[in-house]
Amino acid sequence: VAIIIYSMYGHIAKYGNFPGQWK
Repeated sequence: VAIIIYSMYGHIAKYGNFPGQWK
């Protein structure tokens, strides 16, 4: 499960948007 959270934060750091928005 940690991998999913890590990926979400990774997207936020990269795209600067929340996972829900990026999705």
